[in-house]
Amino acid sequence: MRRFLLRCAFFIAPFVLGMGVLMWINRDFLPAPRLTPNLAMNEKVRFISRHAQRGCEVLALGSSMALNNLASDSVVAHLGTDRYLNAGAWGVGITESVRLGMVLTERLRPRTVLLVINLMDFRPGSPFTTEDSAAVADHLDDPDPLGAQLRHLDLTYLLRQTELNRLRFTDPANYEYLAYDAHGAAPLQVPRDRIVAGRYDQPPPRMEELDGDRYAAFDQFARWLHARGTRLVVLQSPYRPGLASADLDRTWTVHVNRLHRILDPLSFTLVDGRAMPRSDDDYCDASHFNRQGAERFTGWALARSGLSVVGHSAAQ
Repeated sequence: MRRFLLRCAFFIAPFVLGMGVLMWINRDFLPAPRLTPNLAMNEKVRFISRHAQRGCEVLALGSSMALNNLASDSVVAHLGTDRYLNAGAWGVGITESVRLGMVLTERLRPRTVLLVINLMDFRPGSPFTTEDSAAVADHLDDPDPLGAQLRHLDLTYLLRQTELNRLRFTDPANYEYLAYDAHGAAPLQVPRDRIVAGRYDQPPPRMEELDGDRYAAFDQFARWLHARGTRLVVLQSPYRPGLASADLDRTWTVHVNRLHRILDPLSFTLVDGRAMPRSDDDYCDASHFNRQGAERFTGWALARSGLSVVGHSAAQ
């Protein structure tokens, strides 16, 4: 048996050594532990575990609408605090944002939650189960990076995502850009010659594509925040003007009215980005701003949010 074990060790050692060297060389691009099926959420949880353990005053939630379309400098300047965290992640919908938001709100205890949304967040989306939520919570409570990698080890995932992260972590013209600023945002800057036509002309969701269960999840979250005494401000990020149509206007109006019926009784604020002056030049696709568009949208929306200093309304 001893000889057998020694032989196994002899043959395995080069593989282990090679993997160790490869991981060391690519250490800046190693993916976060695979806590959930969503790589962007995993990366954001790793960022939070490293940079936001002391909590925050303002927590931004949402999909890429928060990650890419909310400019950190504008938020910090408007609200007068650097204790601001953008927890947005691409590939999630409103239900997933709500589940993550509950986990983060319980741990980070923000006084204000900014939720940045769009129609597409109310379509059936990516899975985020209660088991995934528990894995996120466990990692935030005990952020051991090596232990988490070993518990969720998937070599194929590790090698593939390491390679892709070379672009995600360095190229703001990549639509999956994940090089966060100090607060967790990842503003895009896609030159016109790299804009993907299929994304730029992607039609907004139709009325029948919006999921009633997702409005119910949004309603539950708003009531949960209200019961905790946490203020919620919802910012609706608009589509580029070139996609305007009567059908989109009808769908958007019904959608906004549904949100108002949820938010108004709780005295929460909804800012509708449709009224924002903008041009197609502000966008790199149908709904994602480039950096300059994100700065315009953030400043415009916060000026109408009723917020001036964290935890206080402009009237105060």
